Amino acid sequence: MTDISSSRRDGDGALPIVPIRKINSTNEVYNQMSRLILNREWLPGAKLPSENELAEQFGVSRVTVRAAIQKLKALHLIESRVGSGTYISKAQSASTLSGLIPTIYLGGSSMYDIFQYRDIIETGSMPLAIQNQTPEDIRELSDYLKKMQDCADQDNAREFAENDFRFHMKIGKMTKNALIIETNQILYHVLRQAMYDVVTKMRYRNGLAYHRRIIDAIRERDAQEAGALMHEHITGNYSYFDDRKEDGEKS
Repeated sequence: MTDISSSRRDGDGALPIVPIRKINSTNEVYNQMSRLILNREWLPGAKLPSENELAEQFGVSRVTVRAAIQKLKALHLIESRVGSGTYISKAQSASTLSGLIPTIYLGGSSMYDIFQYRDIIETGSMPLAIQNQTPEDIRELSDYLKKMQDCADQDNAREFAENDFRFHMKIGKMTKNALIIETNQILYHVLRQAMYDVVTKMRYRNGLAYHRRIIDAIRERDAQEAGALMHEHITGNYSYFDDRKEDGEKS
């Protein structure tokens, strides 16, 4: 069993922790500890140092460390064992990790990053999605498209965005690539909220037509056309979104 207190120290024998100097020390301790877990500086199954040791390393009180530990426990990133101590959880699901994505990423200034991620992943996923497609996949994509059309007819933007989002997530699942699927799940809430923001601003502009053409290209196993359509669709949405943001800043 690995003990963090005796592993992965720097040349001076100290853990890779930076003393906290900011006002909101609990959040800073929590952020550092969560990064150490996600970056696998602290490995699953390893025992955490004591509250006293952590408080000394971070340069904060035991109360602050205890509050940060409680936040990590709530996300099931760490667990307490009676009479033994606190350990890094061995199983960390995508739904748990998604809770660590800061809501700051949903700010308007980072929408470009979200669109860029989607363009790279969704456009690049098309050949694999087409290669692994099944008739059931086409039926499911067509069902999402029909629901989007119904929502547009009823002017229900929220449900339109939900089905739009599911359409795009489905294409990722069609790749059968575990890393793509898991990464999308980790970013689930960020991508979903971004979709709502776009639909709220754009309404149903061009979305239905692009989705219909993408399904046709997938059905025909035309990876080049499907990828080109997805790229055009995503970059076009961002251009519209960005233009509207600039107009708002000027007004």
